[in-house]
Amino acid sequence: MLQAVQEAQNLGLPFDEVFPHQYAARMDNAPTPEGWECKNFAPFKVHHSPRLNVAHPECTDDALELLILGIAVDNGTVVTNDTQIDFGATGTWRDLEDWLENLAGRFVIFSRLGHEQRLYFDPTLELPCFYDPKTGHIGSSPYMVLDRPIAPGRYIRTEDVLSGTTNFTLGFTADRDIRLARPNHSLNLDRYQQYRHWPRSEAPFAEDADIDAVASDIVTRLGATVGALARSFRSVIPVTGGYDSRALLASAKDHLGHVSAFYTHRTNYMSSLDCMLAAQIGERLGFTPKLIDGVTLAESPDSAPEISRKENLFSLRTGHHSPIMGHRELIAEDFLPDGQISMRGNVMDINRAFQWKGQNAFRFAHLVRRLRLRAPEGIQPAVFWEREIMTWMDTLPDGTRPVAFDLSWFENILPNSMGIMFNGMPRYFTLSPFNDRYLTSRSMRISPALRRDGDLNAAILLQSVPELAELPYNQEIKRDPEARRSAEALFAG
Repeated sequence: MLQAVQEAQNLGLPFDEVFPHQYAARMDNAPTPEGWECKNFAPFKVHHSPRLNVAHPECTDDALELLILGIAVDNGTVVTNDTQIDFGATGTWRDLEDWLENLAGRFVIFSRLGHEQRLYFDPTLELPCFYDPKTGHIGSSPYMVLDRPIAPGRYIRTEDVLSGTTNFTLGFTADRDIRLARPNHSLNLDRYQQYRHWPRSEAPFAEDADIDAVASDIVTRLGATVGALARSFRSVIPVTGGYDSRALLASAKDHLGHVSAFYTHRTNYMSSLDCMLAAQIGERLGFTPKLIDGVTLAESPDSAPEISRKENLFSLRTGHHSPIMGHRELIAEDFLPDGQISMRGNVMDINRAFQWKGQNAFRFAHLVRRLRLRAPEGIQPAVFWEREIMTWMDTLPDGTRPVAFDLSWFENILPNSMGIMFNGMPRYFTLSPFNDRYLTSRSMRISPALRRDGDLNAAILLQSVPELAELPYNQEIKRDPEARRSAEALFAG
């Protein structure tokens, strides 16, 4: 029996209430969890939440079959059952990869071409894929793969991850047998081996000093993706006072009328500034974000049992692969506006060279630090983990080392943080419209120094909604007493 079923039964809760938006694929006759649906992709039975979008597009080549879990956007159009995939009479795996490398969204693609089957993933594994090469089971979280409780692995301790002192990475998970797939690789379903399909060379990342051209591409394509999502699903957008949220909204300005709701919420002092700035952004873009006060909700004397319940559910949904979300965020879940999907700006950190932290060239020691790896006492992490890290680096094409910090963020950090955390957020199917290889590679053509200085984000605003550039960011006013008073006034009484 799927361990996830046992965990839901232990809680006495409906299965999809515990594990919404998730999936489990197996080759045996295990029954579909109660309330879930099943798609056949022989020899696999793909069990999935009814809240997980699934598309089975039409392929003109009878040898090709695709099953897409999650949401994929192709040049401003959501891929559906009615989408036609035409690579000619004799399509190849390279044809398929050329197509899927142009998709934005959060998805896993089961694919068959002739007698071979492969899995492909979104650019940062926002929709997780765990697998056990011994059993052949595949799923969106550890409990979707296992038929037993989690058995701890050797190298990274779950308690260290949950305390925030390290991360799972490089494919390692909370369990000794299961692995986390690597984005930008295919997973062969005969041998359960991974093969890189993107990038194939350094060509997408050759430095391009024309920031305005890159910003224009981002505004046009990102706006089209948000528009496609908002027209296809009841969607919400959380609004903050940070860089990524503002750039997302500015790029999507012509499509915001299709968004069902906007919200902002307070969980600490900095997020109270977010709430204040969100209201000002909304005034300029024509919407009023719903204000949610997580601080006050968490202070309620009746909140402790509910917070404890939500913490337990978060841990089950993520398979103990990620630190538990803050209690103020968890208690605010029940007050979020209605919707099917939530669009966030997370991957847009690339526009600020987030991983470089003052570096202007590749340094192995900095890469190790960003992975936050630990090692046995007396051994440097760079020494202990060198073999695993170099195994990953050896998959990179020649010439891509100058952007290895960015690629490591996509493949080793985000899948183990943002992607798995999205599993723990049950209200919506959460995704980043900027999760798009074309857009991220365009951003990476701008030098780290210019990105870090904010030049690319500034160009995005100036080309879309210049008046948003006049507003400060939360980091710029966090010590301003007048800003503090204005933010506190939002929650007075």
